[in-house]
Amino acid sequence: MDARAKLEGLRRQWVVYAVFVAILEAFREGFDSQWLLRAALRIGVTFGLAWYLTTELDRRSSLVWAFGVVFGLLGAIARAIQIIEMLVGAGRGGGLDLGALLLAAGSGYIHIQTFRVLRDPQVKRHVMLD
Repeated sequence: MDARAKLEGLRRQWVVYAVFVAILEAFREGFDSQWLLRAALRIGVTFGLAWYLTTELDRRSSLVWAFGVVFGLLGAIARAIQIIEMLVGAGRGGGLDLGALLLAAGSGYIHIQTFRVLRDPQVKRHVMLD
């Protein structure tokens, strides 16, 4: 798989993540009259940002690449800390919010994937070459 295909795969993963979050939040908050609008906005904005950023990466924007690497790493670390806090709080009798745990795990996964794809040697070479 070449760098462009990997970037396209990353774009698709971000859109799947947006759908996952929209559905999970609907189950947590309920399917009210505004749910469809919020879900469509979330998915549309995520798709637009993912398309724009992966297009910039395909056009060899090293600034976007650096931002993505830092964003992916810091996002993954933040979600790992959040999950640990949830589990420790549940162990102390605070109860575990399964929906929040799934949201944090999904967010951690997509951040790890972003970091992994952007640090891939083929993608890095593609972005950094003149």
